[in-house]
Amino acid sequence: MSPIRTSEFTVIRARQQAWARRTGRTYNSDGYCIRVDDNIFRGLSQSARNDFEKGDGTELGKNGRRGKIQALHSSSALACNWFEYWRQRDLASLSRTFDVPSPVSKLELECKLSTGLGGIGPNLDVVLWSSGAPFAIESKFTEPYVNSKSKTLLKSKYFDDRRGLWTKVGLPNCQAVAERLCTGEHNFKVLDVAQLLKHILALAHNSAPKWSLCCLGSKYLDLPPNGIEANLQTSPHNSGRRCALLSAYLSGVIYTHSAFRRTR
Repeated sequence: MSPIRTSEFTVIRARQQAWARRTGRTYNSDGYCIRVDDNIFRGLSQSARNDFEKGDGTELGKNGRRGKIQALHSSSALACNWFEYWRQRDLASLSRTFDVPSPVSKLELECKLSTGLGGIGPNLDVVLWSSGAPFAIESKFTEPYVNSKSKTLLKSKYFDDRRGLWTKVGLPNCQAVAERLCTGEHNFKVLDVAQLLKHILALAHNSAPKWSLCCLGSKYLDLPPNGIEANLQTSPHNSGRRCALLSAYLSGVIYTHSAFRRTR
């Protein structure tokens, strides 16, 4: 991976490190806190720790290796610091903020869902559970400033079904995007399209016909509206589902884009 907008990427990391120094938190030359708790405002709660331990993302580290959540620029830490606050509070505030029609009854971090294909399934940063449709949240921090081929790479298993996995769950436009990733006929550069397509497939597989997926980006640097990807936009969809509007191919699907408030 290599930064594609070096100035923004560098400034975010520099400001995070300045925050760590100002608050007496120790980190190494790579920008990783020495302890997981140092990167979480009030320390990692047992509930949050349980959530991360169930996930597949090695956020807390494994076999003596440091955890990804220890990075000062970690999007998982950003999500945890923002959402964990509400776990022991009135979740109705989150229902109102994200316009979730049914009252949110449970908040889960690093939620693991299956696509039905076996193997390791997607891990969603946050899921707000209610009696109605689950509301999933994907957190982004410095990722939009890093170029990686993996962002547009889908394994062959996603194309073994001739009917199309996304078409089978009622999302033919997502199928079209997936196929364009496969052939290389796309213009995506910074948006992790492959990840979002897998999240969408898992949500549709587990929670059809209604679910929501919201991609939250950091407002840390007052990013422009197209800071993540210029072709993200909003349009109505009569099924009540929401997912990332990956491109013009996905017209008719709602994309919900909000921003974290700067809290550091």
